[in-house]
Amino acid sequence: MFLNLSHNSLTGNLPQLHYYSLEYLDLKFNSLQGPLPSSICNTSSLILLDLSRNNFSNLIPSCLGSIANLIVLDLRKNNFTGSLPPLCAHSTSLSTIVVNGNLFEGPVPVSLLKCNGLQVLDVGNNAINDTFPAWLGILQELQVLILKSNKFHGPTSTCQSKFCFPKLRIFDLSRNDFSGSLPAKVFGNFKAMIKLDGEDT
Repeated sequence: MFLNLSHNSLTGNLPQLHYYSLEYLDLKFNSLQGPLPSSICNTSSLILLDLSRNNFSNLIPSCLGSIANLIVLDLRKNNFTGSLPPLCAHSTSLSTIVVNGNLFEGPVPVSLLKCNGLQVLDVGNNAINDTFPAWLGILQELQVLILKSNKFHGPTSTCQSKFCFPKLRIFDLSRNDFSGSLPAKVFGNFKAMIKLDGEDT
C-alpha cells in the first residue's frame, strides 16, 4: 500500500492508524504536529517513511529502529527533541537517514554500526553533543556524512579500521567545535574522493 499526502496543508496530529500493510508513507510539506504515535512501527512492510517539513515534536518512538524493511527515513525540518533512538538496533535495512533541522541532543547512536547498507547519514542542524564518530568509518557503503551545525567537539580522530570511509563522497563537519590538527590518515582514506589521472569523470 502506498500513501502519498505530501505538499498539502494538513494539520493536527498523526492519527493512530493501522499501518500494517503500508510500504510507502509520504507526508512531507504539510503542517502536521504533535508526537509520532508508536503505532507507526506496527508494520513489517514499510520501506519509505518521509515526514519531513512538518511541525512534529517530542521524542521519536524508539521502535523506529526495529522496522525490518525500512530503507529511507526522512524526518528533516521538524521539532523533534531528545536523543536519537537506537536506529538499526535490530539490523534494519536502512540506507538513508536524514534528521537534519530538528532539536536532537545527545550522542550519535552506536547502533548505526548495524546499518551495514547505510549510504546517507545527515544529522546536521541539531544540538547533538558528541566527539567525532570515527567508528562510522567501518560502514563500507557510507557515501554522505553530514554533521554540520551541532555541538561536536574534540579532535577529528583517526579511524582504527584499515578500510575507513571507503566510499565517502560528501563530508561536512562545518559549524561545530572540533579542535586539534587535521589528521592526514583520516582524509587519506577517502578513496572515493580521489580522482586519479586517466580515470573517467
